[in-house]
Amino acid sequence: MEKVYQIVLIEDDDSDADLIQIELNKLNIDVELDVISEKKQLVERLENAPPHLIISDYNLPSFNAIEALKVVREKDPHLPFILVSGYIGEEKAVDAMLEGATDYAMKNNLDRLGPAVLREITNYEKQQRKNRQLSLTQERYQSLIQSVDGIVWEADADTFEFHYISPQVEELLGYTPEEWLSEPGFWKNRIHPEDRRQAVTFCKRKTVQGENHRFEYRMFAADDEIVWLRDYVTVVSRKGEPERLRGFMVDITREKRPRNSATKPTR
Repeated sequence: MEKVYQIVLIEDDDSDADLIQIELNKLNIDVELDVISEKKQLVERLENAPPHLIISDYNLPSFNAIEALKVVREKDPHLPFILVSGYIGEEKAVDAMLEGATDYAMKNNLDRLGPAVLREITNYEKQQRKNRQLSLTQERYQSLIQSVDGIVWEADADTFEFHYISPQVEELLGYTPEEWLSEPGFWKNRIHPEDRRQAVTFCKRKTVQGENHRFEYRMFAADDEIVWLRDYVTVVSRKGEPERLRGFMVDITREKRPRNSATKPTR
């Protein structure tokens, strides 16, 4: 079956709506046009049955195209919105495009409406496919992160402030990701005092040099137990300057325990 593209026309003049329908009938795609003229109709349609594209007259008795555009953009930043009017100049039409409209056509020159509709629908479908693929990739990435036996993290290369830490941090160290990310200096402050300076200095030096690195240190867990970590760090640079650090913390306490006391030193 051929796909039917849903288009909403915001228009209060039946004769103008008929002219626009004629132009849409010339397209080599099946189009179903729904004509509305009230803001509440637009809101209801966006919430219940979002269309593939919206065409809007500039001035309506109850609201204008700019107001309609704001409603649409709150729901979908990418939904095609084409302005059609016979009462505004091109300057106002361009202003509307700066507000988020994707194209415009004057009612005395509707020949360009059909090609604009076809182009914008095509672009929108490409964007939707890209978004779906990106969403699927992110889901797979998150699933992979949550399945590994370690803590995945990302931090600022200059300040060492963390932007992301995976959920395993709660299982391995007892801290929630929210706790870790909300407190400035969380990572540094919970490194064992005897390891803190060496660990931070080493990581900073390797970061400045732009070198990936790994190092080991002790950290206090939420219950004050000492956990040995091996941290694998990748330096992500931009224009030759370190921008982000991405790392993977592994619990190596079992490897270290035979050579270290089980007592808890004072922080």
